Amino acid sequence: MSSYCAGNSLGAIASGCHVQLAGYNIYERRWTPQGPRRQELVFLCHGFAEHCGYFHQLAEPLAAAGFLAVGHDFYGHGLSEGNVNQLRSIDTLVDVAAAHLAKLKLEFPDCIVYGVGYSMGALVLHRMCGRSPQPPLSAMVWLSPALQPAGMKLTKRRVQLSKWLLPRLPNLPLPGGRFRPEDLTRSKETQEQLHTDTSIKQRVLYTRVCAWMLEAMLATQPGSITLPTLLITGTADRIADPARSAAFVAAGQALGKPVTGRAYLGARHQLHTDLPTVGVKLHQDLMQWFAASQD
Repeated sequence: MSSYCAGNSLGAIASGCHVQLAGYNIYERRWTPQGPRRQELVFLCHGFAEHCGYFHQLAEPLAAAGFLAVGHDFYGHGLSEGNVNQLRSIDTLVDVAAAHLAKLKLEFPDCIVYGVGYSMGALVLHRMCGRSPQPPLSAMVWLSPALQPAGMKLTKRRVQLSKWLLPRLPNLPLPGGRFRPEDLTRSKETQEQLHTDTSIKQRVLYTRVCAWMLEAMLATQPGSITLPTLLITGTADRIADPARSAAFVAAGQALGKPVTGRAYLGARHQLHTDLPTVGVKLHQDLMQWFAASQD
C-alpha cells in the first residue's frame, strides 16, 4: 500500500510524509493537482482498520479536477504512531484531525475546505466541527457513516454493557466486528490489497475499542447537524447499517437540518474502492455537492 503515498496518476501527484500533530507523529497523505489548482481543499478522514491510502481512488480524480485532497493516517493506524487499543475515547482522533485542519488552513488560507469522512471518519469530522465556535468546513460528506453496526440495534444499554465489559474482557471481539475484505468492497483487487496490507495494524473491533466507538455513534444525532451534510451509503453494506443512515437523514430533515441522503444499489461499505461504476457516481455526487454548497 506504500505505493499510494507517492507518484503521479490521473493528473494527480501523490505524496506523503510524517508531521507532528497534537503531539503525535502522524503520516500525512496529499493528492495535488498536476494542472491548475482550485482554491478548494478536500479534507479526508478514513475509517477503522485501514489507513488514508485507500482514499486514492477518490482523491486522484478530485485532484485531477483541481482540488487539493489531503488526509492522514489516524493515530494507531497505517504509518502513524500509536496503538489504537490504548485509546479510551474518540477524542484523540478528533484532536489530531483538528490540529491537521488548522495546519492546512494556515498553509492554504484562501481555500474553501470540504470534509469527507468515511465510516468512523464521519464521526471524527462531526465531533471536530461540533467543538468549533466557527464552522471549520463549508460542507461535509459522510461515506457509509458508522452510526450503527449492521445487525445491531444501538442503545444506551449496549454502550453501558461495553463499558462494563471493558475492564473484564478487554479483548472480546464485537459480534460482527471482524473487518473482512469481502465485506468491505466488491473490488477483487482491493480485497487482495486489504488481505496483504501489512500496514493495517488491527482488523478486529475488540471491547477496548468498541466501548468508545459505540459511545461516539450514540452521541452522533441528527439534531446536532449544522453544516450542509451529504450521507452516502451502499444498500449492501455489511459493516454499518444503511437503514440507520436513512433514518438519520429523515430525522434531520424533519428538524430542518441541512442534511441529504443517497444510497447506491448493491454497493458495500468502502464505497470509494467498490466497483468502477460506484466510483464514477461518487465523484459526480461529490462535485455536485461541493458546488451546491457554494450557491
